[in-house]
Amino acid sequence: MDIKTKFKIGDYVFTMMDNRVWNFTINSIVIRVSNEKIIIEYKFVSNERMMRKEHELFTTKEELLKSL
Repeated sequence: MDIKTKFKIGDYVFTMMDNRVWNFTINSIVIRVSNEKIIIEYKFVSNERMMRKEHELFTTKEELLKSL
């Protein structure tokens, strides 16, 4: 099984949190695999609130705003 991620550690990304645009540098990647699905989440700091799934992250602020 090959697992490919959209982002890598050190990438700068944008996301929405508390109705605001936030930008972060990814510092770890959490991958959970079961028989039914693969879940990839990215962590910004050692705090569960600061984890986002791959589809919630964007490489530019413009990409994020277009998705709303």
